[in-house]
Amino acid sequence: MTHVGWVDVLALALGLAVCIVLAFLVSPLATQSDPDMVWEGRVAVGFAAALVYVGPLWLGQAASTLFAALADGGIWPGWLWGWLVVAPLFGASPPAAALARRSSRIFRRGAPDPDLHLSGAAVQQASNFAWADTTAEPGWELRRTPPLPLEWPPTRGGTAVWFCYAERPATPETVEVAGPWARIVVTDRGAVPIVERLSDAVESLGAHSIQPAAAHLKRQVLLMELRGGDSDGVLARALNDWRARNALIAAHSTVAQHLPPLV
Repeated sequence: MTHVGWVDVLALALGLAVCIVLAFLVSPLATQSDPDMVWEGRVAVGFAAALVYVGPLWLGQAASTLFAALADGGIWPGWLWGWLVVAPLFGASPPAAALARRSSRIFRRGAPDPDLHLSGAAVQQASNFAWADTTAEPGWELRRTPPLPLEWPPTRGGTAVWFCYAERPATPETVEVAGPWARIVVTDRGAVPIVERLSDAVESLGAHSIQPAAAHLKRQVLLMELRGGDSDGVLARALNDWRARNALIAAHSTVAQHLPPLV
């Protein structure tokens, strides 16, 4: 019986490492729709692979394969030489990239998505700039709705919208609410927010009683649920709670059409 030596195992393991690392490097390119960016991304991945990540692993695999072939171990050298070529090719293939992308989502489940964090920060900045150009009497403060889908149920990976409105204290027990004066649209993850003006000045809708503070999910989590299609109803429940506590702005026609249906 032929004994499989440790150098044979090392050559196989290094080939597997080459395949996995290259798949994770290539996986972000599958979501890029701009052909120029895809080409530039492949060039960047090529340099990263050759100089930093995959290159040393592949050279180690090549050396291990050579030693295994000279030692005439338990694995036919032809298989090892073939694996030396196939490993990087399979790692750069679309199926491997898709598997790496799905695996990264599983491992990052529950963790903040950097793209969504950047989207939230960009929306906040866009609304602040728009508020600076809005005519408002002293006392009014900028407010934003949670992220809302275009329709229900949300489309997976679909567009997110926010409505900017304003509030100011009316009495110790009530707050005055102004109607939406701008809508912010983000069409895709990482896309630049688009500000659509609805009014150049705030217009009061009336006042409602101040609701006690309640525990709520972070808006970044809500945006993640929206992008994922809200299969578990997390976004719908959060928006229903928000509607109950912000009845005036939620009932406004421009906002109400983006909220989940009342049951």
